[in-house]
Parts: sequence; C-alpha cells; structure tokens
Amino acid sequence: MNEIEQMLTDREVAQVLKMSRSSVWRLARLGKLPNPVKVGLTASRWKQSELKTWIESTSPKCESPTGRNPAGLQNGDTSEESTDEL
Repeated sequence: MNEIEQMLTDREVAQVLKMSRSSVWRLARLGKLPNPVKVGLTASRWKQSELKTWIESTSPKCESPTGRNPAGLQNGDTSEESTDEL
C-alpha cells in the first residue's frame, strides 16, 4: 500500500534545517532547496522525501547563508541520526 506523502511547512523546514524561515525561502528562490508545492491559493509545502534526499546529498562541509550547516551535520559526520527527525 502506498503511503501518503508527508508535507512540511516553511516553519517545519526551517526547524529541521536550523535556519530562519526567510533563509528557507531565500534558498528555494535561488534554486538551492527543492521547490515547494502549492497547496491552495496561498499555501506552500515541501515534500518530506525531497527534503530528506536534498539533505542527504548536501555536502556536510557546505554551509547555508546563515553560516550553519544546512544538513545539521558536524563536519565529517554522515550518520543517519541527523535526518531522523524528518
């Protein structure tokens, strides 16, 4: 049976990535984050699976515009624990 795709708000994405909501939108606008999906006239959501794939593919050494590691990993840490909260 297929599971229903979990959709995350900008607030939830910001919490997972440990950055501000404006940084989430900035990264999305620059094409450095998966595109959100429109759900209604004004609401946007990110697919959890796309965000998880993006986090896993992001180099741990890459830093976000806020100076924080976008994957929430320590340099050299590739453990699954960091993406478990997705």
